Amino acid sequence: MKKLVIAFLIVFGVAQTSVSQNSNIEKVVSFDFKNVKAIYENDQVKGYYFMYTMEKAGSGESKYGLCIYDNNFKQTNFKEVTKSKNIKLKDAKFNGDHFCFHFFDEKEKKFEYVIYSSDLTEKGKYVTAIPKEMVELMKESEGSPYAAMIGQTHTLVSLPGIGFAIYGTNSTTQKFEIIGFNNSGTELWKAGSGKTDDKAYEACSFLNSDKDRITFEMNFYKDRKKPFEGERFFGSFDLKTGKMFPKLMIPNFKNIVGVTDLVEGKPGYKVISGEFYDKSSKQTGIAVCVISNDGALASESYISLKDDAPKVVTDAEKLKMMEDRSVLIRKVFQMNDKTFVIGELYDKKNIYDMLIFEIEKGVLTKINFMDKKKTNIASYINTVNGQAAVGMMLKMGLFTADDYCYTTITADKMGFTTVYCNYEKDSDSGDYIIGAATYKDGKMLNDQVKLTTKPSQFTVLPAKPGYVAVFEYYKKDKKVIMRLEKLNT
Repeated sequence: MKKLVIAFLIVFGVAQTSVSQNSNIEKVVSFDFKNVKAIYENDQVKGYYFMYTMEKAGSGESKYGLCIYDNNFKQTNFKEVTKSKNIKLKDAKFNGDHFCFHFFDEKEKKFEYVIYSSDLTEKGKYVTAIPKEMVELMKESEGSPYAAMIGQTHTLVSLPGIGFAIYGTNSTTQKFEIIGFNNSGTELWKAGSGKTDDKAYEACSFLNSDKDRITFEMNFYKDRKKPFEGERFFGSFDLKTGKMFPKLMIPNFKNIVGVTDLVEGKPGYKVISGEFYDKSSKQTGIAVCVISNDGALASESYISLKDDAPKVVTDAEKLKMMEDRSVLIRKVFQMNDKTFVIGELYDKKNIYDMLIFEIEKGVLTKINFMDKKKTNIASYINTVNGQAAVGMMLKMGLFTADDYCYTTITADKMGFTTVYCNYEKDSDSGDYIIGAATYKDGKMLNDQVKLTTKPSQFTVLPAKPGYVAVFEYYKKDKKVIMRLEKLNT
């Protein structure tokens, strides 16, 4: 089965296939799209960086190519790196002036975070040991959807102007921790959730980060069956010192709400978005709640597919499609006194259409349907009971079969584009299509980009204004093609 892995794509208008510029890499032994990243400067794409396996370097060793390209796909830097064949690249990040590559050394039972300057001079590394039991678990789960969950025990993030950090569950203490280190690999600080009750459980989920802080949703609870009935709060850490800011308590909502994001609202308030569980229909719906900066609940709105969708949707076929299904929220934002919710319709077997909800003053006013082919997920999650549990696993990124790519908002805050994939994932035949739903001048337009090539795998990344970057991997030919396609703006 050919697999589409889409990291993200920026589209500001209707797209057509028109190759502008390309660059090829030959003799590629292996290429992993999850490590292809864009370089940003002032929110504009300035280039790309990635590492790939070139060839065997000797007994027990492999040679890797570390590449940097500008936004016209001109190679600006290249470095050959030789490492043991037991070492695997897990992730990579850029903090504005340094790169950090996260390696897993199975033989030595450790994670290495190797830091390079912008000219690819190695500046240092940070190393963490991994217990033998964790290494065995990682090896056993390799190739399965659960490998992503285990890998999240050491998630790499960038600290702009400072260095990098890793966060997750400490495999020895089984408690949350976050560790910051500078561009030389020297540890700067280490912090935890603050939980002192050893008889309580803790669950910490990453929400967002900016130039000053990184924020998590944190739950402390004693009953595993009731994780939302303990202490719930937003915990933020200072990027320079690791010090936790004062807790922002999560109020008791009318319904159980799984938080998707926390963003700034009107002055003095924050907006919490997420899914709530509708007990009557056993579906998840949309929750948009506003709290003050001291945690007081200002308003809460709940949108149910069963009760609210029929008020704005007259198409009987679409209403039928929403029966007994839930919505997985991907992004929530406010624009022109409206709240927009980007979601995917799903059940225990498939992911269906993209849905874009428009909400005004807490009331659903419109649902925009982005028709696409369904994606079968039953083989991945056949042991999971309940749609809410399925949605949680999709949100955690444990499975790559979901179709949502990303949403970008225009600089004037008057429009946005949501990108998703639309093709037969269980078949080698058919077209490879990328969908782009654009909101402009109060109207929703649904456009599609059809690829004319048939690579083994491909990914789409943002590019300079007016273009989109496409990376294609041809496994049989041991070749990677990178190209820019021009967009109509």
